[in-house]
Amino acid sequence: MDPKFAAIIADLSWERPKPLQEEARKAILLNLDQWDLSLLCLAGDKSCWKNEAQILKSTGYPRILPVLPRILEWYMDVNWPGFSDITELLSTVPSNELIPTLETVALKALKENDGMWIFGLTFLVRELKIRRDQLSLESARKILFKSNV
Repeated sequence: MDPKFAAIIADLSWERPKPLQEEARKAILLNLDQWDLSLLCLAGDKSCWKNEAQILKSTGYPRILPVLPRILEWYMDVNWPGFSDITELLSTVPSNELIPTLETVALKALKENDGMWIFGLTFLVRELKIRRDQLSLESARKILFKSNV
């Protein structure tokens, strides 16, 4: 990662003074066209993730579509900082844009035998009121709807 970007991301840490965190958020948002948004998806230290999530939320749909698979990694643990901001962000993504990526990520979580991630993705499905019949992959339906048929 470019040292300039690494320094700005480090300033997003909740361990830094609030004014410095705010300055870093503004610097990113004002120069968003220079940023690879994947650098704001669980980058670096966990203490930065809440601010990263807030920046992604401010960036919004459709700009976040290229990094949607990375954003869905937030669901590996529903207790991670920024989780609720990411859920709010994903609620703005049309289901026809979200569901194909969600299905792919659910299959990856199953392949990795990551029960916590599957739990988080199932939470998202319930939260966004995604219906079983909206998914096109039967294997994803089995993963995401195993407990709520």
